[in-house]
Amino acid sequence: MTTLYDIKGREIPLFPLRYMMAATRLTKSGINRRIERGQLPEASFKNSRGQRLYSVEDIAMMEYINKEVWSFGRRTKTPDWVKELVFEALAQTKRVVVDYGQSQSEEDWRELHKKYNEFSKFRVQLYIEAWRRNLLDVKKFFPELVDEE
Repeated sequence: MTTLYDIKGREIPLFPLRYMMAATRLTKSGINRRIERGQLPEASFKNSRGQRLYSVEDIAMMEYINKEVWSFGRRTKTPDWVKELVFEALAQTKRVVVDYGQSQSEEDWRELHKKYNEFSKFRVQLYIEAWRRNLLDVKKFFPELVDEE
C-alpha cells in the first residue's frame, strides 16, 4: 500500500521497506547490514513513526544498480566505486523527488552517466517508468479516484 506525503507542497507517493527489499532481493536484515557496513545509505524519507520510506525513483535506481551495474548478492567485496555510485545515485533521487516531485527524463541522471562508465541514464529511466506504471496504477492503488461509469 502506498501513502501520499506532502513534500514541498506536492503529494508524493512513498513506499515502505518491503518494496526496496523486492527491488534488491535483500531481506530487512540484509539491508540493515549493508547500511551498517556503509554499502547503502539510510532511507531518504521516514514517516512519523520513523519507518523507512522510498520513492519510486529510489526503488527503481536500486533495482537497476543491483541488476545491471553490480549485484550485491555476489560473494566478492563490493568495490568502492559501487558504494560511491549507490550513495550518489540515491542522493540524486532524493533531490529529484524533492525538487520536481518525480523524475522528468533521463537527463535527471546525466551527471551519473558521465561519471560512471557502467551507468546508463537511459536504462535507469526505463526502470523508473516501469516501477511507476506498476506502483502507481490508479485502479489498483487509488480506486476511489476511478470513475466507474
